[in-house]
Amino acid sequence: MLLKIISNLIVLIPLALITGPFLPDLIVVISSLLLLLEVFRKKQLHYFLNFYFLLFIIFCIYLIISSLLSDFPIHSLSSSLFYFRFGFLVIGIIYVLDHDNSFIRKFTYCIIVSFIILGFDGLFQFFFDINSTGIKYDGKRLSGISGEFIIGSYFSRFLPIIIGLSIVVFKRYTNFAIMIIIIFSSIIIYLSGERAAFFYLLVQLIIFSLFIRYKIKIKIAFILIFISLVFLSSLIVPETKNRMIDLTFNEVFGDSLYDPEGENKINMFGFKFYLFSALHQAHYKSAFKIYTQNKLIGSGPKNFRKLCNKDEYWVKFGCQTHPHNTYVQLLSETGLIGFSLIMTTFIIIFYKIIYLIFMNNFNYLERNQKIELFFYTAIFINLWPFIPSGNFFNNYLSIVYFIPFGFLIHFIKKKKYSKIINNNK
Repeated sequence: MLLKIISNLIVLIPLALITGPFLPDLIVVISSLLLLLEVFRKKQLHYFLNFYFLLFIIFCIYLIISSLLSDFPIHSLSSSLFYFRFGFLVIGIIYVLDHDNSFIRKFTYCIIVSFIILGFDGLFQFFFDINSTGIKYDGKRLSGISGEFIIGSYFSRFLPIIIGLSIVVFKRYTNFAIMIIIIFSSIIIYLSGERAAFFYLLVQLIIFSLFIRYKIKIKIAFILIFISLVFLSSLIVPETKNRMIDLTFNEVFGDSLYDPEGENKINMFGFKFYLFSALHQAHYKSAFKIYTQNKLIGSGPKNFRKLCNKDEYWVKFGCQTHPHNTYVQLLSETGLIGFSLIMTTFIIIFYKIIYLIFMNNFNYLERNQKIELFFYTAIFINLWPFIPSGNFFNNYLSIVYFIPFGFLIHFIKKKKYSKIINNNK
């Protein structure tokens, strides 16, 4: 009974995420408590007594210590004290995958339903200037049902997950399902006006096109379709092209209202430019000032917003709720230790992707290797360092970050068990 409740709750997370951060976080908390009851009742503590979970708990304890030693401990603890719940989410996914054979299919269908709801709501807003919840289109970015600009982020971060799961669920029609999902997602991501999401999409398309088994004609056709869709969208709706391409170029290389004299531009090899924009660069400068005063353990999770207005850290236009880059935020709020742990995770994931490629001598990947590749890709883009990003300790983003870990660990463990069984035959 408890297993079914936990399974159904986790299945609902993708759908709950499109409503905003409250419902999915509530589901994570409730499912975590029920998971504890289930594991203790069935005496299956080995799910928690493993190297990776213990390492994660050490990271959580470290975050709490960083908060307690900060200038604003109560404020900081609101992010760090219960951060362990996301580790419970990973264990919960692994647990239901091990015990509920219908979970993958239900979770896949839930993501598809979420894509349909969020995607068509975004298209409706794009063409009719208002969405299903009455939120008007601002002409730049599509808002989700909740009013937050998450459509592009949601599609780009869940795209590798849904493709990996489609290989498991849609066995006969895998290629057709993947093509439909990618084309639909590409349209929504481009029209959403979210530049980071579009970058994530391009990274995924490069990885997928190089190492997935399709005839070269199909790959060329798909690339041409993708380019044509982007080109047509740019012609029909120049506002989207202006934001995605022209604005990006101007923010990096052009003059800025936030730095009218261009005195903060970086000069390298004869080129003057900003790191993404003058505003982003100001955030990074402020965060680095905070880091220099708190190098080892940082200023405490969520404390950038508290410190950036102080005279010793203040940079003009540089104060926000977070520095808008994962690793800059980690340096300023968790110091070298926290930064190193997450950066090491990213490097390991990057190595795993490269290893999958070279292990096969650039040949096509087998089914299980494809599944792994897609979940590695999901984590890879979530932790990609060289692009503006959201608040690392945001509840919504944290859930999205941790979901692929649960599936990846399960499939790796399943592959190891299969090898052991085959070797013993």
